[in-house]
Amino acid sequence: MHQQHNKWRPPKSRKKAGKAGRAAIAKKREENSSVQTATAGTQTEPGEHSGRSAQKIGKFKVTDVALSKEEYIFMHTSSLKTLISNFTCEFCHNKSLTSVLSERMGCAAKIIISCTLCSEIAAVTFNSTRVQDDTSSRPPFDINRKLVDAFVSTGSGYAAMTRFATVVGMQVMDSRSYANHLSKISELASSLSKEVLARSRAAVRETYQELDPTIKDNDILDITLSFDGSWHRRGFNSLYGVASTIDVLTGIILDYVVLSKFCHMCSITASELDKDSAEYKLWHDGHIASGECNINYEGSSAGMEVEAAVILCKRSVEEANMRYVNILGDGDGKSVTAVNKAQPYGPNIVVQKEECVNHINKRLGTAMREAVKKSSARGVALGGRGGDTLTQAVMMRLQRYYTKAILDNVPDCDKMRKAILATLFHYSSTDKKPMHQNCPKGIESWCFYNKGIAQKIKKKDLKHDENLSIKLNKKVFDALLPIYERLSSKDLMNRCQRAATSNANEAFHSVLWRKCPKTTFVSKPRLEVGVAQAVSEFNMGYLATLSLKTSVGHGAIPEISQKISARLDRKRKAHSEKHGTVAVKIKRALRKRSKQSKQTREEKKTGNVYVPGGGD
Repeated sequence: MHQQHNKWRPPKSRKKAGKAGRAAIAKKREENSSVQTATAGTQTEPGEHSGRSAQKIGKFKVTDVALSKEEYIFMHTSSLKTLISNFTCEFCHNKSLTSVLSERMGCAAKIIISCTLCSEIAAVTFNSTRVQDDTSSRPPFDINRKLVDAFVSTGSGYAAMTRFATVVGMQVMDSRSYANHLSKISELASSLSKEVLARSRAAVRETYQELDPTIKDNDILDITLSFDGSWHRRGFNSLYGVASTIDVLTGIILDYVVLSKFCHMCSITASELDKDSAEYKLWHDGHIASGECNINYEGSSAGMEVEAAVILCKRSVEEANMRYVNILGDGDGKSVTAVNKAQPYGPNIVVQKEECVNHINKRLGTAMREAVKKSSARGVALGGRGGDTLTQAVMMRLQRYYTKAILDNVPDCDKMRKAILATLFHYSSTDKKPMHQNCPKGIESWCFYNKGIAQKIKKKDLKHDENLSIKLNKKVFDALLPIYERLSSKDLMNRCQRAATSNANEAFHSVLWRKCPKTTFVSKPRLEVGVAQAVSEFNMGYLATLSLKTSVGHGAIPEISQKISARLDRKRKAHSEKHGTVAVKIKRALRKRSKQSKQTREEKKTGNVYVPGGGD
């Protein structure tokens, strides 16, 4: 585990190593992967394969929809006129045809082809088809709807569309038309969300039935899920919050909720009318009764996550026929406590809390940095340039060893605790006071001291200065011992027995906020569109999402769109499979370690040149 005394290093040049050398390097890396991959956030959860994202996408079938060979192209009006001028007028038989654009509606326009000599009109058409909509006698044009959808899908809005049109040199729709299209897209997104969640829950149930054939379709399924909330603004002052539940076994989102403290119509009306007036109260009561108010949460932004957990658990049986009996969280909130207080599954079922290994790792880092800060305020230096102090590089290594101790010993809580304490005592040992009682014993031990004892080497010949890659002095040991005791408690280790992470939630948040950037204000309907699309792409992939969206809108998929979506899915699967391999994890860990070492060397060389308020 901590064979840091092994000084082997791979050759800097693969060419010099040769074929045999490369094989030896690969073998050695496999042997040392237990050390080098013990980096927070790079572990594979139990039962998780390297291509988990690929497996998840494979659980969803692509909806059968019609394919179309038609596609949109950019064409300059001068090129269009040149093309048309080569044709002969059917009335006067001269090559005198030209084109005129009229009835501009956003990017759609009527194209009138007429003769400049006889003034006859040869043909009239639009540059876009209309959206299939049975509720309207004059449906909007397809190009306008797809442009709005495209900008929304990429996290942009009307302002970005206007800038795009300005740069390209083309017509753009007005803001009211954009809002109308967005409203329709929001309705379609709601239908899409219902279908995606239904398919997702069916896929999860099917997976559990494959593992346990006794589970019936109508049985209430007890599962372990990963829960986390996220906010549209940082600093717990956000008007919107989003929370999702993800099945730990499959990594599929089962449900989500969007909470809002803001309604645009309420804000406008309150400014026009006196908020305390009877007129506003009458309007507000009708506004709420109509279901148009976007406010569905009152309270602090920080409390959104707790409220969302209660909402999702209360409706899990009715909507998904599932009970969330174990909730894996980041430990930052009190969601599980609130859920148990609400008793969504009755008084006899207590929801159990589990911890994310990565967030426990972060707690250790935070606690160590806080200890250095408090000790410095008391005049006791734990950090610094000494060889046995608590530097940033040392903290990162201790965090890796902490995580490694958990992962290597699950689900045995006593072994996890003993292995965690072993890392602290091992690197705090000296020749005068060896503390290796928690380290594994025997010839196969990673502890040089216990390994040497097993090999009948005299204790006086086992030098700590020569074999310990990092050393912690007594002041550091005394400061860290309470932290390690707290973060290796039996209660905490019990919650880490699954050794799972909430990486899936973080990955979903990344997809979501690319569609609704935190730097740009959006309305609740706009956010709901982004969440629905993010959930669909996260669970099913691009092609299945495109086909489902098209089927909901009763349209056809252009072949070019199908090819691009399929290519994106293949790229995602390849990325998932590649980045789940041991070799890539080792490379990532080495790169991170090298970057940290370089930063430490540069800081030592330049010194502390930036101090807030301490300039010249």
